[in-house]
Amino acid sequence: MSIILKYEGEIGRYSKPILGLYLSIAVICCKEISDVRAETLSARAYGINPIFGKTVSFEGKNRSMQTQRIIDFSSSIPKFDWGITGKTFDENLKILGEIFGFTSNRPEQKEKGTLDVCWCDEERKIVIGFENKVDKTNKILSKTEIDQCSGHMNWLTDNFIGYEKVLFIVGDIEGYHDLASPHKDLSHIDISDIARISDKISLAYAKKTFPEQIDQLLLENNLIINKLFPTKKVIDSKKVKFN
Repeated sequence: MSIILKYEGEIGRYSKPILGLYLSIAVICCKEISDVRAETLSARAYGINPIFGKTVSFEGKNRSMQTQRIIDFSSSIPKFDWGITGKTFDENLKILGEIFGFTSNRPEQKEKGTLDVCWCDEERKIVIGFENKVDKTNKILSKTEIDQCSGHMNWLTDNFIGYEKVLFIVGDIEGYHDLASPHKDLSHIDISDIARISDKISLAYAKKTFPEQIDQLLLENNLIINKLFPTKKVIDSKKVKFN
């Protein structure tokens, strides 16, 4: 057990799932010798994946996976510059998802033509995808761009069965081509929406010394995955006829 705890940083950088497995082994060792760290280690394993551990309960309520991951996040919160666009924007958005306590990745890095960024809350069974259009100078989505997003929704449907799914186009969007057919769950948000929640997440991290208060704070400040962003459906924006 001591070896696992000594090298958990290196293990985690190599593979989070493997760290979860090793932490679950450490929990078994703790229980064998009545070590009081068993509950804490089990909760940390749960934060990686529920199959590895068990959540902590406080006053009859289970700590959420999002809160557990916030507690376990050991790096400092970076100061994001949301004026930087392109792939740096995508990477910053991925890191922000991790800071929020979600599973966050950049699918397009592994599978060309898919989403730029994806956040997932496995406990609440909600996944949100982001398509980066922050460099777009024309504020009207073309039929090609709408069709591209329909492909992204199909990808989410195939990869997150049983999840609530939302796809956001990130950028200054005012309308779409009148011949396009936006998906009903396709929305758009501005960079300012990203910056707003980026500034607010520090509230949760300020409560890490009082972890039993984090879940309530996340709820009160709309910092859970389905409350983060305003609902601005693309289909409700204006249709524009292209010449």
